Amino acid sequence: AMPEGFEEALTRNYPTDARRLGVGGRAVARLRVRSDGSCDQIAIAGEDPVGYAFGDACARTLRGTRWSPPLDARGQPVATRVRLTCEFELRD
Repeated sequence: AMPEGFEEALTRNYPTDARRLGVGGRAVARLRVRSDGSCDQIAIAGEDPVGYAFGDACARTLRGTRWSPPLDARGQPVATRVRLTCEFELRD
């Protein structure tokens, strides 16, 4: 499940130039969710369109997020790698 408030945080971090020009976009991130629900090892694997800092905005949004810790087969929290897409859409 996505961290609580993630969509709102994406909107807050929307790249300024892209917002001003009415450009939407997306960025794909890879990260590790630790067993305590915090995340680290955030890397941007791609962004589209390039040149509007959607990758930076995605990484900035992910920093400090809290996730529901992934569980192993015994129901114990474990670290896991996650790939997700940050979607930036201008909403009225």
